[in-house]
Amino acid sequence: MRPDRDPVAARSDDDPPPAVVHGDGPADAVHLGVDGGGSPAGRSRSIDVILKALDGGRAGDILVIDDHGRTDQACIGDLVALEARSAGLGGIVVHGCHRDSTQIEAIALPVFSLGAQPHGARSADPRPPDPFAHCQLGDVTVYPGDIIVGDADGVVVIAAHDAADVLRAAEKVAKQEAAQRRLVGEGETLRSQFAFDD
Repeated sequence: MRPDRDPVAARSDDDPPPAVVHGDGPADAVHLGVDGGGSPAGRSRSIDVILKALDGGRAGDILVIDDHGRTDQACIGDLVALEARSAGLGGIVVHGCHRDSTQIEAIALPVFSLGAQPHGARSADPRPPDPFAHCQLGDVTVYPGDIIVGDADGVVVIAAHDAADVLRAAEKVAKQEAAQRRLVGEGETLRSQFAFDD
């Protein structure tokens, strides 16, 4: 199973499931994180922190930005997306909003956020001592080295130490569901496959 090819849903059926982060937008392995602050009182949306994160990126990395779920402002737009693509990153996940949706779509870099918001950053609060140590996507803590996968259903964060187990389980789910789809296509209903009538 390739971690960048199988659907998010297949990775979410493990027991216990990996952390699921719901987003809006079309993101896969994370190395970078920008923490806007350790608590709601300590946010930082400075562009310099985001650009510094890009300096440390490797090809295919996902930039994760914690704007503490704010929906009253956009913390990134097309210029950050363009810079991230130029740096070779594979996508951006924002726990907050983006803007410049049409331009970002044209850039063709996957960007997940909580939605679009035309207003730019409203304030620049103090930043944590190490904004790159980890960041939050809602209740999920993301560390460098964790894996992020995303598609139209949302974003899943897989802890690096759980990756092999989660990907094995996802491969099993993907194969099982492919077989079920094939049987439905051949006329065998899911009801009969699941033996609900028994």
